[in-house]
Order: sequence, then structure tokens, then C-alpha cells
Amino acid sequence: MCALLQKMHEKCEPDVFYNGIRPYLAGWNNMSPAGLPYGVIYEGTRPFKANPPHPIDWTTGYRTYAGGSNAQSALIQALDIVMGVDHRPTGEKKDFAGGGGGVPPPKKHDFITEMRGYMPGPHRRFLEHLSLVSNLRDFVTSYPNTLEGQTLKEAYDACLAGLRRFREIHIAIVSRYILVPSRKTTAVKKPNPGGDTGTGGTQLIPFLKQVREETTESVAAEYTRSLIVSGLFPRESVKRSREVAAKGEQMVGLAWGFDESGGICHW
Repeated sequence: MCALLQKMHEKCEPDVFYNGIRPYLAGWNNMSPAGLPYGVIYEGTRPFKANPPHPIDWTTGYRTYAGGSNAQSALIQALDIVMGVDHRPTGEKKDFAGGGGGVPPPKKHDFITEMRGYMPGPHRRFLEHLSLVSNLRDFVTSYPNTLEGQTLKEAYDACLAGLRRFREIHIAIVSRYILVPSRKTTAVKKPNPGGDTGTGGTQLIPFLKQVREETTESVAAEYTRSLIVSGLFPRESVKRSREVAAKGEQMVGLAWGFDESGGICHW
């Protein structure tokens, strides 16, 4: 996935993407700078109740829809669910320590969950079912603290390191293809309105950085966290995997089957 994502640099120039392609991907969320403060009226249609609901002004008929977003991919969300990565509304901290007896404030806009409303129904239902049976992280963290258990934790954390790397590449692409072109000004052209806003309606960099950091919050072996952030992990885990393969030992994947308790881990 990381290698494929970086092919973006090979065949598409940032200015071409930003000015020629991206405007057609944008939706109507947070697009006041582009002249769409209320959304769009679809002439000849009446407001309707979508399932799940979308923001609609029932008086004027304005509709606000998100544009294309990575979060609308069932694959991306499935990876997070399987790995036990928990995403919070943008700006919400992991540990809330406030007044009122420890009661957290009302939840902010949960962008990732809302994006499921843009998926085909079977994809959305698959993610809902996967959330009920995904027990991989619990299985890994509860494994006995033996050499085998430590190896298992490192293998799990190596997967998180790969997922974090994917998100770092995404941030780099956003910087090159969106943020840099949006700040260019010339005597004849102003920056594209809404340049710092994602086509899905998010505040780009804060959202992407939080998603990246949430990926490493789920590490099973705490000592790997700083190594993952600094890019030094999972070198040893890769070496160990090669040694296991050389010995001809069997490595069971998640596709092996569901265990009797209903989780995705076979053993």
C-alpha cells in the first residue's frame, strides 16, 4: 500500500492535481471560502431523510455532502478495526480529565464514523460486524509474557508501524499536492478557496496527524512506541520473520478462521 500510494508522484504534478482534478472531488462541507456556506440546492428535488442522516436545511433544501475521502474506503477502516486502532473526533484527547465527576464533554464531529454513510450498504455492514468480532489486540496483549508472547507483540506492533508509515506518506502527499499549491499566489490568480480543507470536509493536517498518532496508541509492547515514531522499528521483527520462514515453520494468518468465542484469532 505504501509503495502504491507513492506512485502518485510519478504521473501527476501537484499543480495539475490541485487546480485541474481536486475541485471536482470537493464536497460542500466547510466550503464557505469557496462560496458554498450552506451547501448546494439540487433543483427539482425535495429534501429527504437519508440513512444515516446527512445535514439538510429543511427550510431551504440545501444539502451538505462530503467529497471523496480516504475514510470512505472500507479497506482502510477495516485495517483499523482489525488492528484495534481507536479513532476519536478531531481534537479530542485520549484521556479526558475534567470536572463534573469525570464526565467527558459532548462528542465532536466523528468524521470517520460519518464517512460510513457514503459506503455501499454491504461494506458498512461488514465493518459493523467486524467491530463485533475483532479481538486481535486483546488476544496479543493478554498473551503470557514469554518469549513467544514477546515475539507476538513485536509482530503486531510491526503491523502498526506499517500502518503508521502509510499515514506518514499520506501526510507528505497532502503537503505537496494540496498545502503547497494552495499557498501559491501570483499577480493573476488567487489561491484556491478552501485549500487547507480536505475534500471530505476536514481540517487536513490536524485530522491526519491525529489519525497517525492514534495508530501507535495501540502498541502491545510499550518499548516499541518510540522506535516506531523514529522509524527504527520493525527491523528486528522483519529479521525474525525471515528466520521463521527459513525453518519452514507454519505461520497462521487471520484468514485461518474464527475461534469458538466469535473472535478473529484462531489461536
